Amino acid sequence: MKKIILAVTSMAVLLAIFAVTYQRARAGEQTGENVTAPNPHTRLLFPFATNQAGFDTGITISNTSQDPFGTKHESGTCTLYFYGEAAPSAPITTPDVLAGTAYVSLVSVLAPGFQGYFIADCSFYLAHGVAFVSDVGADKLAWSVPGLVLETPRKVRHPRQRRWLDELGRLKGGRPTYTLTGYMYEFLNYIAA
Repeated sequence: MKKIILAVTSMAVLLAIFAVTYQRARAGEQTGENVTAPNPHTRLLFPFATNQAGFDTGITISNTSQDPFGTKHESGTCTLYFYGEAAPSAPITTPDVLAGTAYVSLVSVLAPGFQGYFIADCSFYLAHGVAFVSDVGADKLAWSVPGLVLETPRKVRHPRQRRWLDELGRLKGGRPTYTLTGYMYEFLNYIAA
């Protein structure tokens, strides 16, 4: 009985969130107003970058606010915060990244000898990025590392939420996921059981 009540309550909350989001999006479409973010920042996490052992990392951060959909063009700088071995002691600020352009650099230029991760705090909305790790010359080995968009502000879930998700994952014999997509996936699997 508790499973059914929990399932129905969770579905009602998720449907309410979807309905409100959908109504807001439709209202913006119908009035033709541009919706702007209250904090026009994008924070990107690059989970791995290196300039050690014969490897180097190329960095690209694109300002995608220029598009055919009427998005307001924005420009701004990105501040790069490096964490790991041989990280620079101070953040590095890029030149202005104009709408429809990209900032491109190498870790060997920005932080020689570095290995770890870095966060790009861009002062414009709709920043996206990728890092490309390879041996020098890209002869033998290469892979890309996507820049992951971080929530603004970053949040730590309440312990009760985490316990509920852990319990849900344990009941299904799976590993709990802590994103909205994960909630939906786990919830649907929970109901199907």
